[in-house]
Amino acid sequence: MRRGPGSEYEVIATLSREDEVIVVGVSEDGGWYQVVGGGIPGAGWVSAEIVRISGNLNIPVVVLPTATFTPSLTPTETPVPTDTPTPTDTPAPSDTPTPTDTPTQTPAPTDTLTPTAGAVDPALFVPETLQPRSLEAVSITLDYPANWPDPWFFGLTYFLAPVDSSNPLSGSYPTITLVRGSPGQVFGAGTTTDISSLVSAVEHPFGSDFSGMSVPAEEFAFPARLMDIREGGMHLWTWLVELAADDWLHIIALAPIGEFDLPFGEDVLLPMVRSLQVDGRPLVSPPAPTPAPTDTPAAQTPAPENALVLSGVPLQPGQAVLDTFDTNENDWRFANLIDGQLVMEAQSLDSLRWAFPYPLLQGDPAFYAEVTAELVSDTNYYEYGLAFRVVDDENFYYFAVDHRQQVALFKITGGDVEEPIAPVIDSAVRVGRNRPHTFGVLVIGDYIEVYLNGQLKGVLVDGTHTQGGARPMSYTYVDSNTPASVAFDNYAYLPLSIAGNPLLTERRTAIIGTVQPDLINILLSGSGGARALDALIGGQPFVALARTPDNQYVFGYARGVTGWVPAAALALMRGGVPAPVTTLPMLDAAAEGSTVQPWPVTWPGPAAPTPAPTPATVVTPTHPFAEPGSGVIAYGQTAEIPIAAGETVTWAFEGNAGDQVTLSADAGANAALDTALRLLGPDGTLIAEDDDSGPGLNPLLAGVALPAAGQYTIEIVHFRGEGTVTLRLDKTN
Repeated sequence: MRRGPGSEYEVIATLSREDEVIVVGVSEDGGWYQVVGGGIPGAGWVSAEIVRISGNLNIPVVVLPTATFTPSLTPTETPVPTDTPTPTDTPAPSDTPTPTDTPTQTPAPTDTLTPTAGAVDPALFVPETLQPRSLEAVSITLDYPANWPDPWFFGLTYFLAPVDSSNPLSGSYPTITLVRGSPGQVFGAGTTTDISSLVSAVEHPFGSDFSGMSVPAEEFAFPARLMDIREGGMHLWTWLVELAADDWLHIIALAPIGEFDLPFGEDVLLPMVRSLQVDGRPLVSPPAPTPAPTDTPAAQTPAPENALVLSGVPLQPGQAVLDTFDTNENDWRFANLIDGQLVMEAQSLDSLRWAFPYPLLQGDPAFYAEVTAELVSDTNYYEYGLAFRVVDDENFYYFAVDHRQQVALFKITGGDVEEPIAPVIDSAVRVGRNRPHTFGVLVIGDYIEVYLNGQLKGVLVDGTHTQGGARPMSYTYVDSNTPASVAFDNYAYLPLSIAGNPLLTERRTAIIGTVQPDLINILLSGSGGARALDALIGGQPFVALARTPDNQYVFGYARGVTGWVPAAALALMRGGVPAPVTTLPMLDAAAEGSTVQPWPVTWPGPAAPTPAPTPATVVTPTHPFAEPGSGVIAYGQTAEIPIAAGETVTWAFEGNAGDQVTLSADAGANAALDTALRLLGPDGTLIAEDDDSGPGLNPLLAGVALPAAGQYTIEIVHFRGEGTVTLRLDKTN
């Protein structure tokens, strides 16, 4: 499905064979249909050559605006620059490590999405006037932007947007999808793919998986959950309200990240949601009445408990340790330095291994640690990553990826394992050997952030383990084929100093402010008119570090951003006990926050931490291949395979009798590429074949039982188009 009627428009979604959508228009040349449904927000276009239609064939012609289609007009998020440590001469080895560098702060970048003629109209993105509007099909009224076109709907689903979906610039504006019905009807509308519970439903919008990222929406008069996520160039807001057991209301809003998404959320979307009335009943609970004034004078603000006045922002980087493992200057234990890498080899199955730099064994009250790791053995069942706050071998945290393409955060206490951030399949995880991943961990007292390949993957407040540094770590499963060997590189340890907070140093617990409203902005300075740097949703934690002298604003950190939040929007706690705002040191309200931090670390030099994946040869074929482009693949691996017109590409793998395998060849966004899969046995007989059982024109062989042990051949057969497919092989039993 494309943004407009032509192959030059970007792909916005993929439909599978036999998927049904509603045709709402046809292009002027008759070659493309405009469709809605299929779990896709808004409308898209599909080629008339690859669909069949039925029903009323009197389809209205959609006349496009005269604006020229320009793919680059779709805004994308500008990557936040990270601080680049300046390399220095490596000192000679000594008993005491020599700090190598201090990352320096980079000035905060200015917003890059500036409205220009023919692009985004700020008055449409963030309209100033809202007026009552009725959505009669679902018995809902709400305040609606006066300059937006009328909402349109089919069935129980409404679409709200500033411009018509046929406008080539529609992807540059926000869209709101609203559906009301039974859980089954919400599922049928495609806005969620999991209706097992309210939590699961809101955390799986449009087929995405944001497990563990929703919070209760406390201000609603009904049970409700919400999420507010900014990643991948898009800002997602979603609410799911349980009006009754068989009556759900699902709201999903999407906006491109840039200059306008935060003002849109604060000034347009939230007022719209808070104005909702369902069957004449307000969706949001009315605010508590203000107590009537009395003659009793108001209590005076108590004198500050912390009279310290800071001269600058309280969160500062210390002296960094940057280790490329060219020498053992940091006295690493329980691993070998080989060719500029720290190589850790397990000696047996069911084996947990780690290595650590002895001078950094204890760790600081606040620090950021990072390491790049890759599997260098043919081990099939494994985990590896970064352990931190290691008290002993039965008490620590462990952030890792595994052979199932999962990422997770574990907490080990007295040998018992918990999952504060449960394992979830993540596309950033690449399975097999020689697939580097960069792990990062930020700790400020009992506040924890974990990063994978530079992307924030989870936030946790947990004070179970408050001592210990960070160590590379690996684990070999008990049923693995061989012990795991993992190579580590580019280890960084950055201590952080927190001015004016002695209890953080002594007790290693931070003052955590829990956001009370549904949404609150982190501001550049401590005043109401300051620019918003980012936003937090209700329930998310904010590390409180300082306050304005009038106690109105709190300076702190959350999710890669420092800045100011109104004190009234936070419930301050330290170690589970309420903490008055006056326990914080004072800071001038003019002190500015920043979206740029010295983590994750950007390393100098040509070596990238996550090079493009290549298929790893982990078995030896019993006979050579004659065809160009052939190769070998193993269970749990993927390979990017180019295929040209008329070509048949062959790959091989080793299998055993009774193995159940699934094979897919996915062309991704290249909807014109059509291939088929054939699976041949060790004796050359055809075991199974498929053409289009996967999404779109992609082939899929699922749950095929192998009849014997030996080498099997995969044939990828070209039918139409050219490009690259992703071949994936999985053993499912």
